[in-house]
Amino acid sequence: PDAMVCTANTQEDPSNCGACGRSCLGTSCTLGRCTAERLDSGDISGIGDFTTDGLFLYYSGFTTGTGANHRLWKIVIGPATSVAHLTSFAHPTPLSQIAFDGSDFYTAEPVRIDTIDRGTIKKFSKEPFAESNLAQFQEPTTTAVWMQNGSVYWATDIDGASGGDIKRVATTGGSISTISAATGFVAYLGADTSNIFWVDDSNALKRAPIAGGVPTTVTSGKADFFDMDATNVYMLRKNTGDVISVPKTGGAVTPIAQGMTAGAAVDDSHVYMANGNKLMASTKAGVDASTLWEGEPQGTSGCPTVMKITRTKVIGGYVYFLVVPTTCNNVAMFNQIHRIARL
Repeated sequence: PDAMVCTANTQEDPSNCGACGRSCLGTSCTLGRCTAERLDSGDISGIGDFTTDGLFLYYSGFTTGTGANHRLWKIVIGPATSVAHLTSFAHPTPLSQIAFDGSDFYTAEPVRIDTIDRGTIKKFSKEPFAESNLAQFQEPTTTAVWMQNGSVYWATDIDGASGGDIKRVATTGGSISTISAATGFVAYLGADTSNIFWVDDSNALKRAPIAGGVPTTVTSGKADFFDMDATNVYMLRKNTGDVISVPKTGGAVTPIAQGMTAGAAVDDSHVYMANGNKLMASTKAGVDASTLWEGEPQGTSGCPTVMKITRTKVIGGYVYFLVVPTTCNNVAMFNQIHRIARL
């Protein structure tokens, strides 16, 4: 028999938005684009990272009432939004990463006690809420943290430039072990079952065996974040604006997009990134680039507030993205977290 022909209005049908079979997952479809949902409470600044279990959105940041102290917050996803502290701890800097395994959160907390920089790996149980120190150590730490194979990984920070070590402790606690030596300040960590990856101030993506070993360079380029699939790492080279993919083992780089300002995040078929106020998507081969969402300037025409996307993440059926509205005087306003159905 002949294949069924799609006759839907792909400009307006939320079950076939932009293409036959693409669902907006409950939002409307306008001019072939799904409508994004804003999820945050509207009064949080300095958001560093966020994650979700599908029912709640969890993110780090601060409100005017908490001053410069960052906290981990949670908010109901849906029309009846309510926000509350998830933690009782005050954090001096934005959390660049929150590791979450569905029931527990892990964060790396740099602290100063009696003029001495120290580090703590915090563990927060979601239900019932409980806070504990999973590991404490004398070295200062960055806020990069990752959970994999029943262990938590983080990076120490000796002097903010030369870097420290990649460390590990079991999610149940116990002794701390050194995995590898970093060569600069580590901004972000990631891992699969075999290797741990990181980007640091040496302007390179590095990897080392997850069981421990000497680091090797996967590719060059300065990056704040990266994402992975089974075979490749995807990242934005901040110094050039190029989004690229590279095999986890190193090798030839595949160009995906140019002129980008944030990203990258991946699902099975697409890469998601940002160009200023535009959320973009491309196939992993770097073709069929499209705009999924565009933040319109707000406020007065003389000094409009520009919507800048600074982070993208794929979780479940959605692309989540962090928007930092910024005035013409370069003053950042309350941050926003949106989500939109992925391609």
